Amino acid sequence: MKSGTLFWSDMKVKQIAKLEKGGQPEVLDGSGLDLVEGLAYDWITGNLYWVASRLNAMEVSRRDGSGCMVLLNKNISQPRGLSIDPFKGARWLFWTDWGENPRIEGVLTGSHYLLYPHSLSIFEDNVYWTDRQLNRVFSAHKFRGDGETVVSHLVSQPLSIHVHHPVLQPSETNPCTSNPCAHICLLNHPTVYSIHASVNQDTSNKVASVT
Repeated sequence: MKSGTLFWSDMKVKQIAKLEKGGQPEVLDGSGLDLVEGLAYDWITGNLYWVASRLNAMEVSRRDGSGCMVLLNKNISQPRGLSIDPFKGARWLFWTDWGENPRIEGVLTGSHYLLYPHSLSIFEDNVYWTDRQLNRVFSAHKFRGDGETVVSHLVSQPLSIHVHHPVLQPSETNPCTSNPCAHICLLNHPTVYSIHASVNQDTSNKVASVT
């Protein structure tokens, strides 16, 4: 990533860790994690998202592991891959679900039914994903879902996919910077943000959208 930081999950010890450029590995969260299969970093707010697949949930924390909270755990059966588009005017979170109705979903979007979508990544106007049953890599328009194309069929049981390009992490203003608080700040579609209390804080007023 742009800052030279690497994030990864270790299923054996149930931890998420990071490695800063020139530093030593640091465990972010060593408790409450089960099977983490997808990670996505929002470089604008500094938030880290992940899929807890056995818990059928998506969770989020700050990049240092603080403010950990469950972001979504309803209407999800078998989540796997995760990707984020935090650009101003978009601000979508996409994930794959290969449960009873396999699909790719996005916040505030409908669904696109597939076979066994596993991992996905975003580049410009397209979303790319792997399908383990068809042994292919596909792409389609990230908002409309049309224009589905086979990118590659010369693969065997493709799992993770990630697009690397310098334009994927341009400089962007964090709207939370001008309104700091003790809670975790998440980007919201299309240009606002929302404030969420972590699992250890008062959640009586859990979400407060701010323009």
